[in-house]
Amino acid sequence: MKLALLCVLVVVLVGGATGELPPPQASYKILMLLPVSSKSHRNVFLSLAKALAERGHKIVMLTNEQKPIKHPNIYEFEHGIEDFSAKNLNVFNFLNDPIGLFRGVKDVLRPIARKLYDVPKVQELYNRRKDFDVILIDHLFNELAYPFVHEMPFITVATAGMDLRQSAVLGNVLQPSQASNLLFDYPTPITVWQRFVNILTHIGIAVYWRNWAVVPELQKEISSRFPDLPPLLDIERNQSLALLNSHFSISRTVPLLPSQVEVGTMHCRPATPLPQDLESWISGAGPEGVIYFSLGSVARGNSMPVKYRQAFIKAFHRLPHRVIWKYEEDLEGLPENVMISKWLPQQDVLGHDNMKVFITHGGQLSIQESIYHATPLLALPIFGDQLMNAYFVKNSGYGDMLLWKELTVEAIVDVVTEITTNPKYKENVLAASRQLRDQLTTPQERAVFWTEYVIRHRGAPHLRSPAAQLSWVEFLMLDVLFFFHVAVFISIFILRLVRRGISTLVFGRGTYTKKAGYRLTGDQCRLEPGVSTGGGTHRMQVSCNKHLSTMFLFVSLVSLVPYWGLLKHTCNYDFNDHHGEQDANSECLTVLSEKECGVQPDRYGVLDIGDETPMSGVGVASALSLKAVNGELVIARQVQFVVLTMFSLLKADNINVVF
Repeated sequence: MKLALLCVLVVVLVGGATGELPPPQASYKILMLLPVSSKSHRNVFLSLAKALAERGHKIVMLTNEQKPIKHPNIYEFEHGIEDFSAKNLNVFNFLNDPIGLFRGVKDVLRPIARKLYDVPKVQELYNRRKDFDVILIDHLFNELAYPFVHEMPFITVATAGMDLRQSAVLGNVLQPSQASNLLFDYPTPITVWQRFVNILTHIGIAVYWRNWAVVPELQKEISSRFPDLPPLLDIERNQSLALLNSHFSISRTVPLLPSQVEVGTMHCRPATPLPQDLESWISGAGPEGVIYFSLGSVARGNSMPVKYRQAFIKAFHRLPHRVIWKYEEDLEGLPENVMISKWLPQQDVLGHDNMKVFITHGGQLSIQESIYHATPLLALPIFGDQLMNAYFVKNSGYGDMLLWKELTVEAIVDVVTEITTNPKYKENVLAASRQLRDQLTTPQERAVFWTEYVIRHRGAPHLRSPAAQLSWVEFLMLDVLFFFHVAVFISIFILRLVRRGISTLVFGRGTYTKKAGYRLTGDQCRLEPGVSTGGGTHRMQVSCNKHLSTMFLFVSLVSLVPYWGLLKHTCNYDFNDHHGEQDANSECLTVLSEKECGVQPDRYGVLDIGDETPMSGVGVASALSLKAVNGELVIARQVQFVVLTMFSLLKADNINVVF
């Protein structure tokens, strides 16, 4: 019996160490929706669909580009709407406008939303949507499919990696001070200007897509067909989980919620042996190795402008490496070191030991595959997030990038030579590959586990952050900040009333104005005739009683202490009266501290008042407590002199203020 238990324990431990998942509790029905997607997005879904199908689940996929799938548990059909198709798209038209493609997508989404639910197969699928245990939906461009997921557990798949808009919907608002936007990847630390641009881009993209140009137009179409359906953005908030096609080892590290699971490189796999002709071509390149050139599934090589195509041909002729170029047509004038092909097993090519550099358009999947197989990159971004990916490659040291407007024969030769001869690029991408592969479970296993988890727990509502249900006012606590400011304003107003009351009690008939402060009358301070001391200085003698000065001490002690270090060094200034003996409107004071100016603790404190001239230290003295206005002694709102002469105030019978 003990031996049997030991054997079971060993099996469990071994299975856990290898990342194997336990058998599913049942065979589930899973619907995958990507009616508006590219081939690369479909590849991400397909890798998960195959993994789920291998565990006995039944998968139905709604796509816009169907390809034969040889698996009995996967059924895929396309809706047949041609408005969004790579066949009709030339991405090189967006070279000078990286976000132009998104505006183009905006223009086709509303017609697709209008036509989609008229397709008989889509209608049938919608009517039986509640037969499925969970629905997976491509989060990018597919808000028009949200009617399917109303009152259903559903998972969004971020095929392009971390999307700041989607993260905010889940309740995880990423800081623009550290999280890059859809268009740029900034090196760290991010500068002030970059943070400023980043936050504008964050807000601008979200508002443009969700609140202005795209979702409101889709909402009109969906509401006309489903009038009782909640708003699309409200439905979006109820997603159970987000599978992110990213991984912290090959992207910017950001905080994630339990409902955000990274499954980046889910489509990646170890390289398998190449066809004989490719193997011979790559192996026969010798130590110089091979360059692989592919612009992905959307950017077809035959749509490349002629001047760029000729630049590559001439550059490849000057390079010592062999080149494998994914190109859809025959090309004339190719040098002998270049092989072209309409289709290539990209991961097997990148995984070959003699591969030196991958020239790519900067698509998310291509970059992941290149890092996974430890091949340095040269990114040539065309549209969308490819520019951000290209900057990421450059900033991370995995390779370099070139903008198409910079593309010349010399530029291509120079950057390829730098990447292939400088070992730092290979070392950096090899280190990233090791970090990427060092995982407890594979990305596919994580995606499968969490998909089944949502099914087992009936949508797993406990994964959702409460922040997802908050408005922006509540999330940013704008209402709390408003009431806080109101409370502070009221408190200040009350304190000013209390201070005015205390001042009236202390100063008797003294009056207060905002401009002049407290004005003392004759029964509180005695003004004596002024005398001229020579050198242009005009002085008067003023005496105040001890009761008044003692009150100054207690009323102003707390607020005056911070000024001590600034004001105690001002006693040495000499203020010149440039306006003669008749000028009694001087407003500048300098405190003579006890230590530096010889104030006698048991007799008096001394203040000098001079004219407001730039050379007299006005900037230091202007905040002090006493000033002469129209021949009367004025005590300002802050009486700093009490702090400086507090010891004398406690002992003096009266204070002599010298003008």
